[in-house]
Amino acid sequence: MRSFSYKIKFTILGALLVPCFGRVALNGTGFEYDFYRYLIPLCVGGAAGYLTGSMKDKWLSLNKNLKKARDELEFYVEKRTCELTKSNEQLQQETIEHKQAKEVLKKSEEKFAKAFHHGPLLMTISSIGDGTYQEVNANFVRVTGYSKEESIGTSSVDLGFISKNDQNRLKLELVQNGRVDGMELKMYKKGGDTLYCQYSGEIITVAGKQRLLSIASDITGRKHAENLVRDLSQMLMQAQERERQMISCELHDSIAQNLSTLKLYCNRLFNKQSSPESDINGSPADVSNLIDLTITSVRDLAYDLRPPSLEHLGLVHSLEVFCEEFIEKNDIMVEFQAAGIHGSVLDWDTQINLYRLVTEGLNNVLKHAAASKANIKLVGAYPNIILRIEDNGRGFDVKERERSIGNEKKMGLRSMKERVNLLQGKMSIVSQLNKGTKIVINLPLKDK
Repeated sequence: MRSFSYKIKFTILGALLVPCFGRVALNGTGFEYDFYRYLIPLCVGGAAGYLTGSMKDKWLSLNKNLKKARDELEFYVEKRTCELTKSNEQLQQETIEHKQAKEVLKKSEEKFAKAFHHGPLLMTISSIGDGTYQEVNANFVRVTGYSKEESIGTSSVDLGFISKNDQNRLKLELVQNGRVDGMELKMYKKGGDTLYCQYSGEIITVAGKQRLLSIASDITGRKHAENLVRDLSQMLMQAQERERQMISCELHDSIAQNLSTLKLYCNRLFNKQSSPESDINGSPADVSNLIDLTITSVRDLAYDLRPPSLEHLGLVHSLEVFCEEFIEKNDIMVEFQAAGIHGSVLDWDTQINLYRLVTEGLNNVLKHAAASKANIKLVGAYPNIILRIEDNGRGFDVKERERSIGNEKKMGLRSMKERVNLLQGKMSIVSQLNKGTKIVINLPLKDK
């Protein structure tokens, strides 16, 4: 600081004295000239030294700042270079993965296209909104008879391939479960011939749009075989009912009448004995009671084989009578309810089979449930008839029971299940130990 102060002083002094001594020097004075000669360099040197020192400090500071900025710039460039290199490597990897994904997608699309167009199943792609076909495969064209040109842009209903009701069933199943698995559908070929198919459908994305992929397998041959077996089974069941009618008539008209006549003969025989032996006292009454029980059993058997009230009074009244008699004979309370059932519109097979299902169900409750109460509900809700049989008995393990049905020698649930299958119905069983059993039977309603 002190040298800096002196430099300022000398500079100011030189600036003030130079003009003065300059004039003296012009006058030729030697002393002044020498003073002037030494003073000017001194003043100029001081000023130059000050300026040189100041510039040096500034230069050093500037160099320092430049070095710092250069170091920071180099660090930033190096860091940014690393980031760009890493980003470039990542971009290259993503490019490779994208290319691989495109190759996989391309191969997958090629496989799907090959499976779609050349597969053995009937396959279509349709719009979710209006249901119009967007694509159909060769097997669809071959089996149905509808050409590709007349199919694309037309819905299955407008084409006549399926009914409106079946289309609504498919839509409902699709909305509820998001897909359709193994639904049996009745379809129609171009010429009107029936085509039975097992249908599956799933929503897929094609070119960014949601479409319905439909896959159907032709089960017409299998269905015809099943229908043949069912028809033969129904014929057998009808033959059994006719045989039961014959046996019922024979029991009622022949054996029961003969027993009644035998009872009269026995009464006359014992009445003519004026002094019967002591060891046979009471025998006439015992014989008469035994004959009465036999006649009742024979008549009950005849009625069970062919309930006469079913033909004359209808299904509902016959079941009401049966439930009342069941209550009288057994220590079980039965509540019977019916709604929407009109005997006049039910064919005979439906009536007799519903009657059999109720009687078999109550007999199962009597033999196995150890129940004190049973409820029977019969509801007609077109196009179905729903029969519910419930009890408050001991229940059972449903899965274990179903596994043993095939080996079961007794009729029971097996007989009911076979009868329901022959009627193209469905039967479900819900049961819990000590909480009772519920059987639900759903049969298609066939008009008389």
